[in-house]
Amino acid sequence: GVSGVGNLPLTIAERQRSSVQNILVSEGFHPVIKTSDVPTPGPGTFVFLKAETDTSIAGFSSLGERGKKAELVGEEAARQFLEYQRTEACLDPHMADQLVLYLCLIGSESSFTTSQISNHLITNLRIIEKFIAIKYTIVGKIGSPGTVTIKR
Repeated sequence: GVSGVGNLPLTIAERQRSSVQNILVSEGFHPVIKTSDVPTPGPGTFVFLKAETDTSIAGFSSLGERGKKAELVGEEAARQFLEYQRTEACLDPHMADQLVLYLCLIGSESSFTTSQISNHLITNLRIIEKFIAIKYTIVGKIGSPGTVTIKR
């Protein structure tokens, strides 16, 4: 992962990194997180975590804002990762949203698991359905892990 700042003290990125590490180490993970001072027109902070397995890559992030503690920025990214990891799903919710259009275009049946069925995923499928003759099923509830199958 990366904990970064722009136009702010690097100690903020270090506090974010410590927050992520404390949470993930307590859950049995050994994250490698570097700190970075990035060029930016204004002040800001971020944490980005990348999870890579044999079958997928997923990303999790959090942005700082005025008045938001650095520790909370790190905690948000760590919690997103843990939610995903505990489900053993292939795709994180944002990747699921992005892939459905391409899966609808391939002309055969596709299926994937996601760590969270989101309203955005359902909206994407409903809009795609207006333009392309597809059938889809979703097994799972909004806000929970699930499986999506798409047929064209």
